[in-house]
Amino acid sequence: MGSSRINPGIENHWSKKMKFEKPPVSIQLLRRREPSDPAVTRRTLCSSSSAAAGLVWLLLAALCILPTFSVSAQAIDPSLIEQPEQTEREKQEEAERREEERKRREERRKKAMDDYWLRLNPGFVLSGGGLSITGQGFRSGTNATIVEDAWKQPNWMLDVSSREWVISKNWGVYFLVHSRQLDLKFQSYTQTVQSEDGSEGSETVTEDLGTRMRGYYAATAPVLYYDFDGEPTGFRIGAGYGSSVVRLRGNASLNSGAAQAPLFISQDQASFTRDLQLSAILQGGLSLTEGDPFYNSLLLDLQQPGGLANMGAYLIARGEIRPDLYTVFLINYLTSGQAPGSIQLSPLEAIGAVGLARLQVDFRVDSAPTYYLMAEHTWEWATLQLAFGGPIFTRAGFKYDLTNMVISFSVPLRL
Repeated sequence: MGSSRINPGIENHWSKKMKFEKPPVSIQLLRRREPSDPAVTRRTLCSSSSAAAGLVWLLLAALCILPTFSVSAQAIDPSLIEQPEQTEREKQEEAERREEERKRREERRKKAMDDYWLRLNPGFVLSGGGLSITGQGFRSGTNATIVEDAWKQPNWMLDVSSREWVISKNWGVYFLVHSRQLDLKFQSYTQTVQSEDGSEGSETVTEDLGTRMRGYYAATAPVLYYDFDGEPTGFRIGAGYGSSVVRLRGNASLNSGAAQAPLFISQDQASFTRDLQLSAILQGGLSLTEGDPFYNSLLLDLQQPGGLANMGAYLIARGEIRPDLYTVFLINYLTSGQAPGSIQLSPLEAIGAVGLARLQVDFRVDSAPTYYLMAEHTWEWATLQLAFGGPIFTRAGFKYDLTNMVISFSVPLRL
């Protein structure tokens, strides 16, 4: 293709005119910045566009992140959050909600306490009790009271009770099984004393007479209780009446002196032995259906040669004779020839005579009426109780009243 040419005259005119003139600064800058290569121009534009786009995205990210940090900081600080004031209705609803929650927790707690069938009550007990023996019928006027060394040494206990059946808010009932061991070594009796002004009075004396009563009783009784707070825990009182199994073995010195009369009024050894045998049988010492069969045999053979000595040896082996001052006095009295009729016994015979002069007890009762009174304070984890009661029954012409007062602390285990 041919190129168009400018008029030579015009070109020479402009050439001469612009030969010594510099172009403007803006034109020089444009010329200086104008790239000579189109590819370089495109790369430069692309780089500029990428940088601008990156700057824009960076600004947008900063605008998004900064409010987030601000809100989080405000959320961490509770003092910056304004709590709207609750209305009376909202306050009432909140109180009702809390009350319902408390009731649900209480129901769960009661269910956990009532969800059992047996409750074991292991713990320790301080006790003070005794056995009162009173003669009936022709034995009226004879009695003996044997007590234990009370409130000095705690013992272990294990009572068993059933679950509680609630009758009303404050009333309920449960079944109780409890047992007590007995080891009574002291006798209590009343003696007449005279004061300095000549007046007479009486006082109760408790001392060791060489007697001893051992055994146990196991009682079962329904207990009706009244709960003052109407709650499973708190203070309550109760009373029960049931049956018990009683086992007693030992001897007691009756206060009438009738049992010891043969020791002081017999005129010869034959009548002495016969009177002792008859007195022991009348006191109920002989039982062909229960008790100790070996003792019964020795009692029946008492008038045989060596019978009294054999009885003395057996009572020593059984632990019925203890060397207290009164027992030692009687043995010395019978072995020193001071008894009427110049009766002089051997030590074993004297021990047998002293033992037979006491009320000998050895029996078991399977259904003795039993009463039970209690006052206790119950927590969820422990029970502090004061209880009083025991079996009362009549056997072989004597009334036996076995009372026991205990203070116990136990930890219930619900099964």
